[in-house]
Amino acid sequence: MIKHISIFNNKLAGFLMYKGFVLQKIGISKNSKERKLNVYYFNDNEDIKKSINEFKELHN
Repeated sequence: MIKHISIFNNKLAGFLMYKGFVLQKIGISKNSKERKLNVYYFNDNEDIKKSINEFKELHN
């Protein structure tokens, strides 16, 4: 079974797709009552975690 990683940040999701990661599905967060937030699902692996850390370093 493939594990997915949930991304709640639109810019991070775009960055990951730009880097070549394939968006598996998109949904709406059920935890946000005030506004509807998109949730992006990608396959979870070490490469995507490295790219997430790269994004965090670029945007600090």
